Amino acid sequence: MRTAFAVGGGYLAASGAFGSFCTLSVVAGMRRSEAVALGTMLVFVLYLILILWVFAVGALWRPCFVFMLMIAVGYITAFYSGSGS
Repeated sequence: MRTAFAVGGGYLAASGAFGSFCTLSVVAGMRRSEAVALGTMLVFVLYLILILWVFAVGALWRPCFVFMLMIAVGYITAFYSGSGS
């Protein structure tokens, strides 16, 4: 159960963070190619941290709540910025 949640939930949460980070970086003035390259490097580290956190924490509700929050914020940011089309 934890393995599937760590891999699947961590991937979705990291992709949500990637979308919001890249969108905010481009809005702040960074070129899109540089924002994607930097976002990819940072999200790789974030994904690793999220996976380790799922196995280190005693109660699974904390990572579940944070993952859902990261997914919602990331995809809402991408939807309202128009970067999904």
